[in-house]
Parts: sequence; C-alpha cells; structure tokens
Amino acid sequence: MQQRFATEATYEVAFCSVYDGQVWAGEFALDDKYPTDPAHHLTARDGEARRGWISAYDPLQGFEHPQRVLSIPDRAQGMFATEDYIYLSISYGRRYRSSLEIHRNPLSEPPHRIVQTSKGQDVPLWFLDGKNHLRSIDLPPMSQNIIIIDEQVAVLFESGAPKFRWFGKKPLDHIVLLPAISEP
Repeated sequence: MQQRFATEATYEVAFCSVYDGQVWAGEFALDDKYPTDPAHHLTARDGEARRGWISAYDPLQGFEHPQRVLSIPDRAQGMFATEDYIYLSISYGRRYRSSLEIHRNPLSEPPHRIVQTSKGQDVPLWFLDGKNHLRSIDLPPMSQNIIIIDEQVAVLFESGAPKFRWFGKKPLDHIVLLPAISEP
C-alpha cells in the first residue's frame, strides 16, 4: 500500500528514518540557499542558530501532524536514533568535509520547548545542540543517510554517484562502516 502525506519540511523531505514506531522526516537547511519556514528558526539552548526540523509522524495517528520535533543544525543529510543516541550526518558540497554528529538522545527528557506546526498544532520540541552533543567524527565529502547494522554505523556517500564523482574532492562510492559509538 502506498500512502503520501505532507510534512513540516519547507520544500521537500531531505531524509527519513524510523525510530520508536514513528517516521522521522528531516529537512535540509542552509542559509538563504535552502531556506526553511521562519517558524523553524530557533536559538538552541547553547545559543546556536537552528533552522531545520526533523518531525516524527505516528502511523497509528494518521500522519495528520507530527507528534514530536527535533531542532537540528544546518546541513543535516541523515539521521539514525537509538534509545541512547541520535546520529546526524552533516554535509554540503563536493569540496567540503562532512561529519557524523553524535548526541545523547534527549527524547526521554521533558520537552525543551513547545512549538506550533504549520497547521497550528502544538507539539513538543527537543534541541540537538551543544548541551547533548557528545562528539563529531570527520568524514569525506557528501555523507548522506546513516543506519546502524550489527553494532556498526553505516554511512552512505553521494560523492560516488556518477553526477558528482568527477568533480568532487575524494569521491567515495562505498558504504563506510564505523564502530558504534559509546560515551566518550
């Protein structure tokens, strides 16, 4: 069965993941090049600007509006969550390094804020910011989606695609496997 539903992403969903029985749909944000809804422009608890959201939709609730929202840094290209951690793939462009950002999963805490969706629904929001950031891992350009497989973090790169391979910095046409991250 195929089903479509609108999300809180300003233009298109840039990435999605499944966690805790919900579909998480994230938007790519970057200055004026990739603008997002001004309602998504927030200042995180550490004072840093956040312009993107990852919105969680519960299939049992009918996808009408998100149940939860994560406020994320610019240039997010992928997300994977576990009970303890949330991993973000952060990248933009063929010539710039990417990073894998690891945060403590804040979703068991009280919400950091309540925000309104584009349809006027109040939903809880949590920041992925400096207060729950654990570490960053430097990666080659154009990292995309991520997933954990058998205690390893699998990172997919767009730089190996035919469209980008000849003009980028060190194109990578393999999936990179990293050990699962634990507390530093």
